[in-house]
Amino acid sequence: MNNPLKELNKELQAIMETKIIPVGKEVITKPHICESGAGFYIGTWCVENMDGSLFPQPYERLSGYGTAEDMAKQLDIYRAEH
Repeated sequence: MNNPLKELNKELQAIMETKIIPVGKEVITKPHICESGAGFYIGTWCVENMDGSLFPQPYERLSGYGTAEDMAKQLDIYRAEH
């Protein structure tokens, strides 16, 4: 299995380099496999423009916690719903 965080990082980088985000607004990613201290989960991130600076941050956890392999099996289902 590929590094599940690499795809998320690639999308966040693209948003920050190519999107024009008005101050006080945000752009939300498609669902990705994310990792926290509790384990892996499927969630979305956002990039928010706060006073002219772009901040990527977790936005919404869509699944429970599990292994990276479990989340990889479920990812297409969550993407189809969003």
